[in-house]
Amino acid sequence: MVESFEYNFEIMNANAGKGNALLLLENLLRAERQEAIGIGDSDNDSSMIKASGLGLAVSNACETLKSLANEVICSNEEHALAYVLKNYLL
Repeated sequence: MVESFEYNFEIMNANAGKGNALLLLENLLRAERQEAIGIGDSDNDSSMIKASGLGLAVSNACETLKSLANEVICSNEEHALAYVLKNYLL
């Protein structure tokens, strides 16, 4: 059970989460952890950042996530995905 916002309460399987989903996807694709990029802005992205080879936090992310990330990039309002494509993939 997680309270992610003041009026938002989430109930889910303890093994569910973005990190486990990314690990499963890496396994299905036979990809190495180093090939995965995780991008997030909130505490609920922590497991994904840890499961990725490159963990990126957007500049408007919570401080906890920024401390876990390898790098802090532009905010999600500044087209973070386009930024990642241009600076990390192309």
